[in-house]
Amino acid sequence: MTRTQMSSVSLLSMEDMTQFKEIRRVCFVGDYLPRKCGIATFTHDLRCGFAKRFPSLSAIVGAVNDIPTGYAYPKEVRVEFSEQDPMTYERLADYINTNKVDVVCLQHEYGIYGGPCGDMILRVMRTVNCPIVTTLHTILQDPSLQQRKVLNSILALANRIVTMTDKGKSLLQEVYRADVKKIDIVPHGIPELTFGNPNDYKKAVRFEGKRVILTFSLLYPNKGIEYAKLRGKLRGRAQQGRTKLRGRARSCWSNQLTLM
Repeated sequence: MTRTQMSSVSLLSMEDMTQFKEIRRVCFVGDYLPRKCGIATFTHDLRCGFAKRFPSLSAIVGAVNDIPTGYAYPKEVRVEFSEQDPMTYERLADYINTNKVDVVCLQHEYGIYGGPCGDMILRVMRTVNCPIVTTLHTILQDPSLQQRKVLNSILALANRIVTMTDKGKSLLQEVYRADVKKIDIVPHGIPELTFGNPNDYKKAVRFEGKRVILTFSLLYPNKGIEYAKLRGKLRGRAQQGRTKLRGRARSCWSNQLTLM
């Protein structure tokens, strides 16, 4: 499933949307390219897929910054807010209300919003006057008290909740007692690409004849990549040559790859 399909399902299946005769403007909230973050890439692909599928609608972005200078954003980013500045969250909510946004599509991940366990984003959710569709990128099985409190508040404030797996839905029901009627399962999806011979791609990166293991998202110390390498060595899988780690890291960890 492409992210274009995902955007149409997650937004336009909302029961609450029936009160609107016409949707004119959707605001996507999260981090955004060119920031180096997996959620930034996801939000960008989702917004662009939605804009392509529904060209008559306005698809704007509210981008959260993790650095004081911000980023050189594309024109669809109409409002920026600072991760650790609560006043900018209020300005984001004011912008959404003033500019008559019909739906907010919010990306939630621990670590991209300010406050204890990201609770500053609740200021926006409590203030906006339109329905909110929240995509959950991480659903913890054993949350801390504060993590549980924040996610329970998000579940209460959102009109629809999007999770990407059956397991995510089960956790929402069993761990957080979420209202099952609010939950939509929409697979992660990828951009539409032309498939080719894997050997051609291996040759382009000088991996001919090598066994390649692929994962997704940007590299980061807590991804567990180092454990996968260790497991391979313990099983004798590293006899064919050195293990190579190749990919892009989140901007704040670009210098830490040598530690992995």
